[in-house]
Amino acid sequence: MNIGLTDGADPTASLYDDPSAAMLVAPEAEHLVQALAPLPVGEIPSDKWLTQHGWIERLNMQAHVNASQMCDEFVMEALVLHEKMPTLVHSLLASELWRTNVFPKLRERAAELDGVRLYQALYHEGIVANLLEVSMFHRQACEACGDSLLDLLDWAHRRLVWLEAHQPPPEFGHKKPEDVKKVLLGGGVAGQLDRQLDTIEMGASLAACSIVRFALEHGESLPAGVLARLLDSYDIVMLVARLLETRPWRCRRGTDGSEMRFDSGHWVAVGDAARHRLPKVEAQLWLTLLSLATDPAVRARYAFTDFRKAALVRLRKYLNETVVDQIPPLSQLQRAIDELSLTDTPAQQHKPAYVLEQLPALREALARGQDWAAVAASSIDRYFSSSHEAKQRHAEELAKLYSSPAVERLLTGPSSQGGNTSSNNSGGWTDGAPPGEFTLLIEIRPDGDEADVTDIVTVSAKGREPTFQTVLEVEPNSASLQLPGTGGSVLVRARLLASDGSEVASTADGVHGWSAPLHLPQKGGKSKAWLQLGHDPTKLRVQLLITRANSSNKTGGYGGASGWVVGSARATAPERHALRLEFVPETAGAEHTAVVVAEGCAIPGVAQSLFRPTG
Repeated sequence: MNIGLTDGADPTASLYDDPSAAMLVAPEAEHLVQALAPLPVGEIPSDKWLTQHGWIERLNMQAHVNASQMCDEFVMEALVLHEKMPTLVHSLLASELWRTNVFPKLRERAAELDGVRLYQALYHEGIVANLLEVSMFHRQACEACGDSLLDLLDWAHRRLVWLEAHQPPPEFGHKKPEDVKKVLLGGGVAGQLDRQLDTIEMGASLAACSIVRFALEHGESLPAGVLARLLDSYDIVMLVARLLETRPWRCRRGTDGSEMRFDSGHWVAVGDAARHRLPKVEAQLWLTLLSLATDPAVRARYAFTDFRKAALVRLRKYLNETVVDQIPPLSQLQRAIDELSLTDTPAQQHKPAYVLEQLPALREALARGQDWAAVAASSIDRYFSSSHEAKQRHAEELAKLYSSPAVERLLTGPSSQGGNTSSNNSGGWTDGAPPGEFTLLIEIRPDGDEADVTDIVTVSAKGREPTFQTVLEVEPNSASLQLPGTGGSVLVRARLLASDGSEVASTADGVHGWSAPLHLPQKGGKSKAWLQLGHDPTKLRVQLLITRANSSNKTGGYGGASGWVVGSARATAPERHALRLEFVPETAGAEHTAVVVAEGCAIPGVAQSLFRPTG
């Protein structure tokens, strides 16, 4: 089947059933992306909304794993392919409206009734901002936002304005430990909620800095109204310059005078060794200013008045050797500021009497006609007054999501056991060999009895097995495969070979290892699709990304007709274990001992596994 289609299946199935499934493979990610839908502000935080919040949380974690490991970013591709970037922007603005208009009217009552649900409603804005941040690094994601990009940048501007006016947490201003303790404990539940909200808003604001930078770097391919609004309405140049001067993500702790920085969602103390290292948000803002100062389109449009020139020249003192060594392209910004300081202020240009400007409309549409007091009262009755059993079930689902081994690997990195490749490790091989290079052989042929053996096309791919997981990221080295472009179906089989040529695993489905028919999208449909090969956790499973080929491509077995090309593949090998059994005679003095070695696969959620003797 083509798993790019939902086929009427419920995407919530097994969302939390398997604790090891918090990280997603490409078909699961695409399945969840397709199920995302815009929900009104009044649905926050209903059970339906919380389910979608869980999907976005999982997609966000997987997107960061893909980016950090520099592997196939299939979450971003699915968001672009299924046109869900505007849906994320809709969810972001709906969450912001709920926080600013509904939350103040129910905060005390909701905190008493269901504090976990309340926190999830507030935390959602940061999660969506984080997912948008990691996705918009790519040009196609920015372009996929369409008209909603203007609403996204409007939100980012509000976050940057909030960040510029932000003050450090009050406990950092006290010098005596007892005063700090009094501040932390004196506010009660309301004070704790304020601190949590401040942390969430701070994280969302830092994500907004990255979003603005990526939008500016892809400015030549974006609508003309985006750049005009950033420069004329927001004066983003002066706002970024002000943030680099005030640096609200840094402060001093009053008790010991140590420097504190906001990083990875919380305030941390900075040691002497890391004091000169630039924070990530500061690097993003310097790169944003570099894009603005060196872009010819910006310099031609932006009026550098005496006030603006003075603000930029003040930043020159921060561009010291330590900063430029960490971000070498900033030497161009040094030159640009030096040139600006030596040039005369140009004469003011007369603006036209009438200006046609595109305005963000999504936030206004979401807020139109809303009675926020009524929404707050309805939320208390419908969502926060749930039974004790419902609250317990919700807490258990969250615990399964955040306590899975995959999430622990994301938060803590590869565990110490990752370097141990002995056969008694999960994911290790029975021969105890260290992880090496593997070759994935994929054979594809048309479905049907009339297909000839000459129609079989082989695609090979190579990759290395990571030491802490069994998913092999591979890139094809012969991707000239042509498949019928009019739809239909194909049969696929795959084998995973070790560096010595021995077979590690195979799909081994159907007759002679061929899979069931895998259906291709019809002509005129999607340009990309994922095909799932194999579902048995004890055998090899492969996900193939196929893209529609150009009609001018004359390679392959179908006469150059417009068809499908295999773009990339991922192989998930079964987790293999070795079992050693020793049989010693009970009779005293016996000399013979029988040893049986067996291998098998541990299947999550299955109490018993079959191990087959190997020697």
